[in-house]
Amino acid sequence: MNTIVNIDTLEIGFDVYDYESSIESYLDLLEECKNEKRDSMYKGEDHKSFIEIGGIDFEVLHAGKHGYAYILHNDDMELNIAKFRSTIDDFYPIRVRFKAKLLWEQGQLAYQYVARFIRDNFNDFGTTKVGRVDFACHTDGIDLEVSDWDNFVGRHKTDQAIRFNRVLETLYFGSRKTKKCYCRIYNKSKKILRDKDGEWFFDIWMENGLDPLKVWNIEFELKRGMLKELGVESYEDLSANIHSIWIYLTGNWLTWRIPGKDSNKSRHDIRPEWIDIQSAYKDFEFNGFISRYRQRIVDSNKYIPAISGYITSISAVLNLDDMDDSIDYLRYVISEYLKEKKVSTFENEVKNKKKVLAQRGVENLDIITRMKANIPGKENRKTKFPVERAKRLLKLMEENNVPFDIVSKQMKLINRLESEMSNDEN
Repeated sequence: MNTIVNIDTLEIGFDVYDYESSIESYLDLLEECKNEKRDSMYKGEDHKSFIEIGGIDFEVLHAGKHGYAYILHNDDMELNIAKFRSTIDDFYPIRVRFKAKLLWEQGQLAYQYVARFIRDNFNDFGTTKVGRVDFACHTDGIDLEVSDWDNFVGRHKTDQAIRFNRVLETLYFGSRKTKKCYCRIYNKSKKILRDKDGEWFFDIWMENGLDPLKVWNIEFELKRGMLKELGVESYEDLSANIHSIWIYLTGNWLTWRIPGKDSNKSRHDIRPEWIDIQSAYKDFEFNGFISRYRQRIVDSNKYIPAISGYITSISAVLNLDDMDDSIDYLRYVISEYLKEKKVSTFENEVKNKKKVLAQRGVENLDIITRMKANIPGKENRKTKFPVERAKRLLKLMEENNVPFDIVSKQMKLINRLESEMSNDEN
């Protein structure tokens, strides 16, 4: 039985010193970005507003929540910012939700990274308050069935089983409404394969000896109510007591028992698999498991099936049998669409999406260079859209009754390319 464990979600409030002075320089721009996003939504547009803080880009959402006026986010974190310090003692003016990708990449360094970001761009802070923490335990040593449902014993009052194609996939224990503790045990492998999201976990599992097709996740979501009961206030409290908290969760709050004759299930023996799970956090060091580079490479693969489907469908409609012709056609119509509908360019759209990814110095993926090295016959292509292929595409358009406005634009493009080539020759 192999297991790996990690903190999968983390929310922390920061009690920033002299907060009103710290936030003052950002308020006008935050309000402008927020209103800009709200106005674009009212107009039915998909405009994104960004703000740069300390060299890191954040998208600004159109509304606040839970007492925070501004919600900013990128691929690393969600930043909740208040306009001013509240009179409520437990309400800290900045709250950060650490996203799973950051936690699985950096582990304990994620807190240091965010804490340094707060200090450098706002002010130093006194105490922190943990508002939520999710404990995750991935294992290939269990294979639950519906009959196992009733053998889980604990403090929860509600539970639920979810099946997919009549096969158990998820067990829920407790309720999020209590704002205390909520547990779900689910087939992580099947979920990823079905949703095509988080496939980089397969790399982590294989590197740590888990069977990537048989991984289940035991996940406990702890909110403020439970954390308070456990004596966890600050991040330091959490960091010092991770193992003891896990022991409580898997030894008191929820246990998996072997069926027995005693009517009191809490006196049944604990399953040996669960005993192994109870010790999963014993030597936990909260280290990162996978680089952001690898996360992004694997995440990009989930778009390929949809892209392939769309391109082949468009090619069939336009009777384009050559992939290069199809790509060239899409290059043209996408550029026109962005120009006319979004008053934007491909470069600008990509730039905005890269902002949400929180680049923070991630190494250049340099995919194209490596890809071209493996594509024969592409080395000598001097332009992205050669004249001879543009003419061939124009002929196909005319043969297939493509609308005149598109054909006309294609003809203009050919004239421009021929002119550019002529200038180059001279």
